[in-house]
Amino acid sequence: MTDPLISLDARRKKLVYRGWYRGTKENDFLIGEFVKAKIHELTDEQLDRFEDLIQNVDEQTLFRWVIGTLDIDPSYDTDVFRMIVEYNKTFVSQ
Repeated sequence: MTDPLISLDARRKKLVYRGWYRGTKENDFLIGEFVKAKIHELTDEQLDRFEDLIQNVDEQTLFRWVIGTLDIDPSYDTDVFRMIVEYNKTFVSQ
């Protein structure tokens, strides 16, 4: 079976890599699993929002936002962030 990540363009490959190598194992898992599963579905605008999120939010804050122990900054409460949260709720409950 062919790895679907091989056919990604350079930007998407970079974001998959950055999603898996966040700096903490917890975020590697939360963000990495999401981006691996959903990268093909994200529009260019959603990629912009995803990139902004992972570039500009520190690891502890991002983790706490995703697991719901800290209220998210409204400027990062985007469709992409909500997709990450929902994906992780589904993924973790399996």
